[in-house]
Amino acid sequence: MSKSPKLRYGLSILLIVTALMLCGLDRAAIAQTGSDYDQKRQQAFDLFKQNKMNDAAAIFEQLVKQNDQDRDVLAALGFCLYSISSVTLDDAKREEISNRARTILLKAKDLGDNSRLSALALAGLSGGVPGAPKYSENKAANKAMQDAEISFVKGDMETAIQLYKMALSSDPNLYEAALYIGDSYYKSDGKLDMAGEWFAKAIAINPNRETAYRYWADALMKQGKPIEARDKYIEAYISEPYNQLAASAFVGYAKNHDITLSHPVVKIPTSVDQKGDGNTTITLDPDLMNRKDDGSSAWITYGIARTTWATKRFAEEYPNEKTYRHSLKEEADSLRMAIKTIDKKVRESDKLDPSLANLIKMDDAGVLEAYILLARADRGIAQDYPEYRKTNRDKLKKYVVEFVMKRSGISASR
Repeated sequence: MSKSPKLRYGLSILLIVTALMLCGLDRAAIAQTGSDYDQKRQQAFDLFKQNKMNDAAAIFEQLVKQNDQDRDVLAALGFCLYSISSVTLDDAKREEISNRARTILLKAKDLGDNSRLSALALAGLSGGVPGAPKYSENKAANKAMQDAEISFVKGDMETAIQLYKMALSSDPNLYEAALYIGDSYYKSDGKLDMAGEWFAKAIAINPNRETAYRYWADALMKQGKPIEARDKYIEAYISEPYNQLAASAFVGYAKNHDITLSHPVVKIPTSVDQKGDGNTTITLDPDLMNRKDDGSSAWITYGIARTTWATKRFAEEYPNEKTYRHSLKEEADSLRMAIKTIDKKVRESDKLDPSLANLIKMDDAGVLEAYILLARADRGIAQDYPEYRKTNRDKLKKYVVEFVMKRSGISASR
């Protein structure tokens, strides 16, 4: 799962562990009642939880023939088929399995299945039949990865681990190999402690991908280490903040640990419409000039500063870019220009506009850019994130811990 997150070939750790929950299963409903159907149902879901997708799918297929209205069985079968198709190398067979997976998942959806697991699988199938998986330009590494994934889907973790290690030996920069070794140890009885070691190796290969941090956080939660897990969820989020999986995992952790997440409120009563051709329109709240004792007139400066970027400064600061865009430098410079105009007495008074007060606090703390990138990024500003992240991970984390995490049952580390 990288920048544009797709479901892992096989299963992601997070999704495997929570698969039963996300499918909306009622455990009482799948308790063994003595009937053949209920016993098979229990057996199939046990195999599903063990990541034995082929074995589980065979039983789910039997169950669907007996009852094609069991939403949870359909959802689980659809996901099993999706997992199997993703490691199927034969094009015709992969297409056949993928089409059946989509049909089954859509039927489950019609019956009320709204699990995130099914939604992710359907999203993976939305672009048509997935292509044959390719992990590396190194032929030996790629073959070992393909074989490893087949073993992983079968639930044969020992074989999968050996094959992933072969792939990593052939291609030492293969992020997925290290990641999936950790993933496989996570699924192996009694080997959870070894998972973190391999997630750390994946991070060393590429510290700017979110997946290994998130998988590691899941492992730490299973080990009963919520504080350490929280830090890894934060690292995942600041690695790829515009990645839905990274963000939702962090939000999910917060909800389960009495943490309220919210960005500081900054309401800018000035809108700037910049065409990029020198034609800029500034729209001001007409009430600004009447609010002389709270510093609100500073927002006029914000609008003027942004205008200079569209007409002159962008070309100076970004000589290699031919088309104007709203940038991190422009937004930070314009906000700073605004707060610099606030009179000292107003700045220290209790009448200061709350939005301006929040900006001053963040600027004083050195996290104004982090706030802009994580709370106010548009398409233009987002382009500056990778460059900022290179040397400012500490500021991004500081912003999240000190300004976004409002309260917690677990004390926040700094």
